[in-house]
Amino acid sequence: DAGAAAAAQAYTEKFSKDVANLEGLYTGSWETLVLAHTNPKVVGIVTREGDSLKALHDSMLAVNGVYNTGIIISPASGAQIVSMYMAMFDENKNPIGLVGGGVFSTGLIQILDELNMNGMENATYCMVNVRNGQYIFNADPEKVAVVAEEAHIVNLCEQLASATEDMTGYIEYEQDKKAYMSTYRYMADFGWLFMVSDSQDEVFASANEMRIKMILFCAFALIV
Repeated sequence: DAGAAAAAQAYTEKFSKDVANLEGLYTGSWETLVLAHTNPKVVGIVTREGDSLKALHDSMLAVNGVYNTGIIISPASGAQIVSMYMAMFDENKNPIGLVGGGVFSTGLIQILDELNMNGMENATYCMVNVRNGQYIFNADPEKVAVVAEEAHIVNLCEQLASATEDMTGYIEYEQDKKAYMSTYRYMADFGWLFMVSDSQDEVFASANEMRIKMILFCAFALIV
């Protein structure tokens, strides 16, 4: 129905203007043929086929509501996005189509970049997909979507690969003959590992400062 398609496209573009960091909102057929999209140039493409399409169908039907695929490379723009889908059904509860949306991950990266950790100005962060070993986020943008080669990250991914529950912890490692610490959070549902790392010197700087002050105070008290 050309009239319905035009109305859907106009509404999609209007609605999209108020959504921050939006890659696109869209309506598609059950076979993922795009019928309306924030970017009208994308209308008409098929985003999934074969095993990828079946996996999407199974995932959408397994949830009651929105299916969040996590962070992927968008087939529409080629950019890194958080992608979400929801199945649409007819009156007999048969799936007839889907609606979806993608939000650029750059918005989250900007939030992370603006975080201020008191006393840890040189701390860095990264997020790794444990299932394929690739960086999702990294303080170095050139490493995004690249497989992590650092031994401490590779070892941690191997340890967490079979974990079925969220986990939190910390590790110590050496890099360029300097001691570092990383605190991490593993999100089992998505297979994501988020890490914040800093040198042990900076991590323990405040504790060392307090220890020196206590020594001086005790020496002063002893003299008195």
